[in-house]
Amino acid sequence: MKVAVGVWQIKGNYRDEFISLSKDIAQQSKTENGLLSYSFSESKAKKNEFIFLEEWKDDKAIENHVSQDYFNSFIEKTKVMLEEDFSGKIYEVTTIEKF
Repeated sequence: MKVAVGVWQIKGNYRDEFISLSKDIAQQSKTENGLLSYSFSESKAKKNEFIFLEEWKDDKAIENHVSQDYFNSFIEKTKVMLEEDFSGKIYEVTTIEKF
């Protein structure tokens, strides 16, 4: 399993538009094969910071996701909204322990 974590620091005047675009991409992403979970939320610790957490079956599922037109449209539309460079990481999960 792969876990993708993205952090977006948005200029305050774009907050509502970013939330709307994020809801759209979340809804569309949830139809993709290989997606296990998808969520985004606004940070309580830092104003206008949004955190995306996605669980994907494998690399192929992520590659398919980033090739989607709606994904690339989201990236393009949000570039002007960024206060800081986007921060993203993908983790390989080999074991899962429930607690």
